[in-house]
Amino acid sequence: ALAMLVLNIGSKYVEMRFSLTQEQLIRDNLGMEILIGAVLFTATKDLLLSVFLTMTVVLLTDFFLNEKSRFCVYHPKSCR
Repeated sequence: ALAMLVLNIGSKYVEMRFSLTQEQLIRDNLGMEILIGAVLFTATKDLLLSVFLTMTVVLLTDFFLNEKSRFCVYHPKSCR
């Protein structure tokens, strides 16, 4: 848990210079899913749990909390 805390706080202050191709690859859906999966695997050290949590995050961000999705459960305009 301490290592994850240090990684989360320390990563904000590390400046990494990526090329445009590398940035596009990271921002791509598959790149983000792999990155999220790697972070979750580092945190849990359990492959099945990290895959399950990664799928849960992807479902939440791509479908249930995305305003453009027809499966969205949260619409900011309805809260006003």
